[in-house]
Amino acid sequence: MPEIGQLVACTAGGWMVFPPQCCPNNHHLRANEVIVGHAGCGSCAGHTTWTCSTCDEIIYAPPLSVNCRVLTGPTG
Repeated sequence: MPEIGQLVACTAGGWMVFPPQCCPNNHHLRANEVIVGHAGCGSCAGHTTWTCSTCDEIIYAPPLSVNCRVLTGPTG
C-alpha cells in the first residue's frame, strides 16, 4: 500500500498523489467531504493538504517536520 502523499500511477495512465482515506478523527475524505490544496513552507518545497469538511482537521504530505514553517497568505 502506498504512503499518503506518494506519487502513484493512475488507472487512466497518468499520475496522482495518493490521498488519505480518513482524517485523524475518522471522518471519510470522499468527494464533497474534503478540500485538497497546497501549503507553502518556509523550509521545504511545500505540502499537499487535505482538509476535512466535517472537522477542519488538516493532513499534510509530506508530514510536517520540526523545521517546517507553513506559510499563510500570499507568498509571491
